[in-house]
This record gives sequence, structure tokens and C-alpha cells, in this order.
Amino acid sequence: MKIAIDIREADGEKTGKGYYTYGLVSEILKQDQENQYILYTNSHKNPFLAQQNVKLRTIEASGFKWHWRTLQDLKVEMPDLYFSPTSFIIPAMAPKSLKTIITVHDLVAFLFPKNHNKKAVLIERMTLKMAIKKASKIFVVSENTQNDLIQLFALPQSIMAEIPCAPNDKYRVEIKANDVEKIKKKFKLPEHYLLAVGTLEPRKNFINLIKAFVIVKRKFPDYKLVIVGKKGWKHKAIDEAVVEYGVAEDVIFPGYMKDNELHVAYHAASVFVFPSLYEGFGIPPLEAMA
Repeated sequence: MKIAIDIREADGEKTGKGYYTYGLVSEILKQDQENQYILYTNSHKNPFLAQQNVKLRTIEASGFKWHWRTLQDLKVEMPDLYFSPTSFIIPAMAPKSLKTIITVHDLVAFLFPKNHNKKAVLIERMTLKMAIKKASKIFVVSENTQNDLIQLFALPQSIMAEIPCAPNDKYRVEIKANDVEKIKKKFKLPEHYLLAVGTLEPRKNFINLIKAFVIVKRKFPDYKLVIVGKKGWKHKAIDEAVVEYGVAEDVIFPGYMKDNELHVAYHAASVFVFPSLYEGFGIPPLEAMA
């Protein structure tokens, strides 16, 4: 059997969907040496271990061009199955002859469009319905997302398979004291801090977290708030909030952290906070507990 997979988000500075793709595809390739795999990406880097039954297919394009050229290549390769873990565009355009599986992480574009990137909302609303109609199977990351799909699209439960997310095994590795000191020094982390993790965007609810932190500071003046994550849609509103509420010196934005760095940041934190308004799953709480 020949299986094609879109792995674009499994490389580089990964967020939730990227970690999902990387973790799931890593385990599939580790367990299966019989089927043939074509991994479609837009980079020459392969985040997975090289093995004989895996071929990296780099489509050098961006935006819609990548999806169109990949679809043309799929028509030549003729895989038995195409798995799209992060996008609905190719599954929506795919001919009936191409069997597809999609992963639906959340329905934020339909339920909370004002808190989501406008371009992403438009694309998902244009492609998800068609991708669902054509899909042979739909993976969901939680019962919550499954229920959202049933309510919005009247889907039968039989077409869906719930595959919950999990923290990387690295989060269970013991941390040494000198590792903590290195990371604290690199990112200028304080001795006592509250930790939040997520892309800096409206639906992560960081502005309300900052408001709450102002109250916390009255009782615990030695504590800081550390928000780890790369800048996203409308991130400037968060920058403005720390100034408006007078905590610019007490809220730290280290930016994006790699797995090993974030692992230490969780470990050194006094409290983990997850104020997100809506998630299909939400991996950071699992990472914090691990």
C-alpha cells in the first residue's frame, strides 16, 4: 500500500498541529516498515529518520500553489491513501479516485471566528465541508471536537476516529539543576513565576490572564508572569495590555522555545496557567502534568 502524508508543519518551530503531525507520523513510521510512504513538504529537510520505505517529496512552492502542485503530483504518484493532518485544501479538491483521511483539530473558524485569523477562517470555511464529504475517515483529537462536528455538520460518529494527543516522552525525562540554571539565564527567567504557553493571539486569552495577574501581584509581589510562544495574529494587543495595566516589567515574553527548553520552563515554574477560550484539545496542560 502506498500512503502519502502532508508533513509541512512537522518541521521547524512547531505549535500544536505541528507537534501532533510530528508525533503521529513518527510513530507510524516506527511501527510500519511494510507500506510505502511519500512525505510531502515544502522544505528539503526531513524531520523523520531515513528508512527504505519512505520517500521525501519536496514541492517548492508556497500558499495555494503548493497545494495545486502537490495535487498534480499525487495524480502521477497515485497513492492508495492521502492523509492530511493539518489542512483541508487538497482533500477538498481531490478527485474521487484519491482516498483521503483528514484530521479535524477544532472548529474555531466556525464557532469563534472573531478570535481567529481572518484568512484561516475563510480558507477553513471554504474547504472543510467539501473535505468532510470526500473523506473516507475523519480523525478527531478529542470528544469535544467530535461533538462539535456532529452538531455543526450532522456527521455520523462511525466516520470519525478519536485519536487523543499526548505529551512528548521528553517531558518525562529527569531535569538536572544545571539545566535549569542554563535555561533561566538564556531566557532571563525569574526565580518565581507563573507560566502560560501558547501562540500570542486573541483566543489564547492572554489579555484576561494579564488582568488577573495584576490582582495576583498585590498578594505575591515577588512573582512574575512568563508567557512562552511565538507572535501570532493580533499579538500587538497583548503587548499594549502589559503597558496599560502597569505590569510591563513583570510580564516576560521569551518567544518560542524548543522542546528541551520548554521542558525546563515547565519544571521551574511555580504555577502553570491555561486560560485559552477554546481548544480542540490543548496539549500544554498535558505537558505541564508530565
